[in-house]
Amino acid sequence: MQWQKPKNAVILCHGYGGDGKDISILASYWRAHLPDTIIICPDAPEKCAASPTGFQWFDLMDQSPEQILSKSLGMVILGIERLMLSIVGIALFSEPLIL
Repeated sequence: MQWQKPKNAVILCHGYGGDGKDISILASYWRAHLPDTIIICPDAPEKCAASPTGFQWFDLMDQSPEQILSKSLGMVILGIERLMLSIVGIALFSEPLIL
């Protein structure tokens, strides 16, 4: 079987204390319905404070709902940029987005 360049990409982000393997089961279901699509399930960048075997996108402890929303949106953008940089070698944004 010959590898073909994907036309689409889906990035699945796991929940607090999880890892990429936790959510990768969705990829196996979606693959059949999303041809020409690469599905990526990365681990979050930080070890989770509440679950030593899991990961967190950012620390949830002692945060207001507004801080959590702001950090989550910022981490999504940063994570996508880092992932794209590692895959294709280009930066999507010239400056970090401050929320």
